[in-house]
Amino acid sequence: HAAFLADSFGIKEGPGGLSALKGSSAVVAYEPMTLLSALAMTSKHIGLAATVSTTFTEPYNVARQFASLDHLSHGRAAWNIITSIYESEALNYNFDKQPSSEARYERAREFVEIVADLWDSWEDDAFLRDRSSGQYFDPAKVHRLNFQGKHFSVRGPLNLPRSPQGRPVIFQAGTSDEGYELAARWADCMYVKTPTLDIAQEFYQRAKGKLAKYNRSPEEMAILPGVCVVVGETEKAAYEKLERIMSTMKPEDGIPRLAQVMGGLDFSPYPLDEPVPNLPHINAAAAKYRIFIDRDGGRLTVRQLMHYVGAAVGHLFLIGTGRQIAETMAKWMREKGADGFNLMPLALPSSLEDFVDHVVPELQKLGIFRTEYEGATLRENLGLAKPASRFTAVLQSKAS
Repeated sequence: HAAFLADSFGIKEGPGGLSALKGSSAVVAYEPMTLLSALAMTSKHIGLAATVSTTFTEPYNVARQFASLDHLSHGRAAWNIITSIYESEALNYNFDKQPSSEARYERAREFVEIVADLWDSWEDDAFLRDRSSGQYFDPAKVHRLNFQGKHFSVRGPLNLPRSPQGRPVIFQAGTSDEGYELAARWADCMYVKTPTLDIAQEFYQRAKGKLAKYNRSPEEMAILPGVCVVVGETEKAAYEKLERIMSTMKPEDGIPRLAQVMGGLDFSPYPLDEPVPNLPHINAAAAKYRIFIDRDGGRLTVRQLMHYVGAAVGHLFLIGTGRQIAETMAKWMREKGADGFNLMPLALPSSLEDFVDHVVPELQKLGIFRTEYEGATLRENLGLAKPASRFTAVLQSKAS
């Protein structure tokens, strides 16, 4: 339903610095709002989702950017909320070090509330555009925020009409308890890292259970695990394809990548083909960054962990025929481990082409993937209702 561009505010350097990333193409990327605006002009149905951090931006700017994209794309914009975790990003924005998780999420809570309210600045029928009277808008249907908080002071209103979706779709991909709370309050869809069905089911129930706290129903937030797929004509062919791709990952590239993802841990002292040592500091880092080392009753080797992290950052990895992969995805949805998936291609463009050509037809046969788009906006295609303006709801409540 959407093309999702992850983004960061700098190169995600680990302990090895730039030398450790010499084999990675991820060191460069277009600024996502510029790229998505261009894609809006050359696409019709696909949603346009991008990561923008609340730590190194301002609410008014983000509200205006995504509202503009929603108008330009006729209702296909989506914002993925993150708070940024890398020290290298903080050093690009007048910080000596990365703010604490508590400080980042305290700022994020104010930030998202302001953005949501700015998107509601104008009621849906505020713009009269009456040529006979010359009146462009109804001043009674525009609302200032006058927000005063610890981190922000924002008067408003936003200088854009309410967007086609009411508000752009909100995605959230945090991996901390604070991130889960933020998702429960605001997210329409949540990206998660759940590499096995039992882990997925536990997370699914816990995340959905938080919604009632904010007067939301379980259907108002979709859980979308990341999934990396390798497809072959046979299961053996799929594993051979995986081996060909992963054989290009040398330890001198994969070990620094592990360190980058797991908070600086150095795995170079440990044998590649023996299980990852069961040590407290390794287990603590794995838990913090949701990298699951223990799977299916066993512990991954260092090489396996290097491959899993290098290929899919520890997300679900499905290897097999199109039918096998589709049936597994259907099982996850049927058994409440997922409402959908965030596809993470192992190699581009081949992995995406394989998924479209071999997995999508099988998903359609199983009746869990559309054959045409349901609506014009991303919200409609995701089955989400257009939210009412907060200000309109308050006025209606006072009137009653």
